[in-house]
Amino acid sequence: MNTETPHPPPAPPHARRQPRRGRSLLVAILAFALTVALFYAEENWRGKRAWENYKRTAEAKSRVIDWPAYIPPAVPDDQNIFKAPRMQEWFVKPSGARSTQNEFSNVYDTLSARLTNRIAVAEITICEAATASVTTNALPVFSFDDPAARQQALAIIEAAVGPRVLGAQGFNFVRAPLNSIRPARICFRSEKKLTASDIANELPGLAVRPGGSNQFAVTIDGPIPAAEYLARTEPLETDFEIMRAGLKRPYARVDDDFKHPLEIPIQNFMMIRHVAQILAQRAQAFLLRHEPEKALNELTFLHQLGRLLEKPGGGKPVTFVAAMIDVALKRLYVSTVKDGLRLGVWREAELAAIQAQLQEVDLLPLVAGSLEMEVAAVCHAFETTPLIELQKSWASSGLSTHGPRVSVFDLLPHGWVYQNMTKYARLMDLQIESFNISTRTVLPRNNDKAAASINNAVSHASPFNLIARIAIPNALKAAQTMARVQSSANQAQIVCAVERYRLAHREYPQSLEQLVPQYLAKIPRDPIEGTAPHYRRTSDGKFVLYSIGWSEKDHGGATSSDVKQGDWVWSTELNQS
Repeated sequence: MNTETPHPPPAPPHARRQPRRGRSLLVAILAFALTVALFYAEENWRGKRAWENYKRTAEAKSRVIDWPAYIPPAVPDDQNIFKAPRMQEWFVKPSGARSTQNEFSNVYDTLSARLTNRIAVAEITICEAATASVTTNALPVFSFDDPAARQQALAIIEAAVGPRVLGAQGFNFVRAPLNSIRPARICFRSEKKLTASDIANELPGLAVRPGGSNQFAVTIDGPIPAAEYLARTEPLETDFEIMRAGLKRPYARVDDDFKHPLEIPIQNFMMIRHVAQILAQRAQAFLLRHEPEKALNELTFLHQLGRLLEKPGGGKPVTFVAAMIDVALKRLYVSTVKDGLRLGVWREAELAAIQAQLQEVDLLPLVAGSLEMEVAAVCHAFETTPLIELQKSWASSGLSTHGPRVSVFDLLPHGWVYQNMTKYARLMDLQIESFNISTRTVLPRNNDKAAASINNAVSHASPFNLIARIAIPNALKAAQTMARVQSSANQAQIVCAVERYRLAHREYPQSLEQLVPQYLAKIPRDPIEGTAPHYRRTSDGKFVLYSIGWSEKDHGGATSSDVKQGDWVWSTELNQS
């Protein structure tokens, strides 16, 4: 009897290969997983090392990169501007909130229909140069090719209009009632055919339209008598008094824990803009009515409004947007000062007060500091906040809709986030290095180099410049704007002293040194050159004051429509910044 156990039949060849394939697939998966793990570990280490190296370099330059250093300390409610009655309601906008209509924006909305209104202030006839005499049909005749004659013609038109100023919201404010303005009638003779544009270029703030064969109508668009505007805005005075009281407090701290920098409630910039424009225009209206004390009161309020943006009492942080809004407020302030000088309304007392306020204008460290804060805020957000939450913050705040979606970010090694942070911070440093805070100067060459580097870096997408493409602000043009406004503020301070000297001595000083120390504690410096602005008396008893512009060259007081060319010359002409 055969008792041996029979062997099972041999497995088919394909069945014998399956375990081997399974083991090979498992080995491949493990190898891939290990490779991915090593890749992520390597990239995470490289990214973290790059960021730590950057931080050491930044700290050696006394840069503050850690976000907690920017969190303002708590302050007592009774010393906080934003805790004063209604100040938070008016001037703080919660994250993601949209601006709404209010009593201040309604002033413009009520009057905006007037912008399309126009009144005639002159009728211009073009005469043939060969036949026109000194008068033509009792019309005064001026040579359009003679600058002095053009100024005489403009003076006749301005006399018909009466004193006027251009408001920040586009209104033409006039002193006289509209029904009292009678159009001037003049004649231009010229060797060439004149167009409406040719004439309009010589009549700042006026509109010129063809009115028939060789005829042109000169009009004021958006005319509003000063008395009417003051009456329209008088109901706001109660709210203004509440604001003035709030602005007397020493600190400005928004009510927030500041742990998430991209979600901090920000100032309501639209509200600040509306209030600032109304204050400037009320000051202009008072100037037209020869009420300098009341004009100064509105101007002082406008100056104090900047405390909402500058964070007094060390109440940082100051965002880049807030800093540039403050630059815009200072430009509006200086423009209003110029209106008073052009109209000859300011007296010694007002000039001295304005001069003291202008001494406080120090925009360069504010803007440069805001850029440093942006680096700390953005990098802290990317380092500590889940990327899906960042995407939600961008969507709710309406910041940037460009750049990759979070699903792409989620696949990246976290070290690549650090590489992005490092790239972004280094590009921001190029912008920051356009400012020399110790000398209060802007360095145009550094700024232009930064522009080239940033444009090159963000022109093509790469894994390491995604944050820069999304978050880097356009601070390059902002540096030019800030320098121009600071230059104007410095010049305005000097001109107030020059005018005070003239009121006392009946002539302008021969040099700026004559102003020190009685009329000027020290001469403000040119924010480009770092030296005193250029000043000289002219043969007609007036003066020229200018700073060198973005070209860093002295053009002798010659201006240019290109901000990068020509000098920055003080001018009080209508419609000049």
